[in-house]
Amino acid sequence: MLMDRNDIMRSFSQFIKEGDPFGINFIGKSVCDEKFYTERESSDIMSLEYIVEGSGTLEINGQTLRPEKGDVFLLTEGSCHRYYTDKDSPWRKYFVSFRGPFANKMKEFYLPYNTFLFKNCDVMESFEKIFNVAFDDSKSYEEVNHLVAIEILKIVMYLHERNAGQNEDIADKIKKKIDYCVEGELSLDAIAASLSYSKNHIINIFKEKYGKTPYQYYIEAKIDIAKNYLRQTSSSISDISANLSFSDPQYFSAYFKRITGISPREYRRQSHL
Repeated sequence: MLMDRNDIMRSFSQFIKEGDPFGINFIGKSVCDEKFYTERESSDIMSLEYIVEGSGTLEINGQTLRPEKGDVFLLTEGSCHRYYTDKDSPWRKYFVSFRGPFANKMKEFYLPYNTFLFKNCDVMESFEKIFNVAFDDSKSYEEVNHLVAIEILKIVMYLHERNAGQNEDIADKIKKKIDYCVEGELSLDAIAASLSYSKNHIINIFKEKYGKTPYQYYIEAKIDIAKNYLRQTSSSISDISANLSFSDPQYFSAYFKRITGISPREYRRQSHL
């Protein structure tokens, strides 16, 4: 549906049934001008909007925010809000409005309370997919609804991870990077470079918080995974050693005994008693 020469939107609200866990209200994109202005006293929609270009102002529930290129802003049901673009740098943006218990739970569980603006988000691809699916006339509403729900969940999970990452200290970021590679090879040089610190600095930061070096933590994490293999699978000691990137089974068994006090074979025997 063509709203005006600057906005393209398709409405799906007529297809939403009472009791549906998730439903799309509308999807579209705007090329704003200085006349663009939206205000709702008590919003009846939930919406995610992605700024492709430009800057503007969002006033919502007493907060004044500045959505700019690369930002996502959230409009929530029941919120009092108004938003408008800058005259000299108008917005170009995608938007998707949705509702239902699944939508409410996504917001409740994954997005921080009373937070409406998320800066510098790499979610352009998801918003483009949502827009393209909405205008694909070969798809039924049920297909569109399903595909859009998946993309919105991806966006919400991305925003959740971004927010959690911003609250992490350096030691937590080091730990997360080690956890990602715990079944493979550890490169402290690569971790240090990714965080723009020296290797000695990240070792000291990590040890101060966790009481052990990153390498000690890495080996102990490997042994914890090995314990699960030994308890839960029939994999051989050689296969477990290879899965955890030890150079050979003897090296693995020596580290296992050093940390646990018993050999892998004895640990398996005891766990099955």
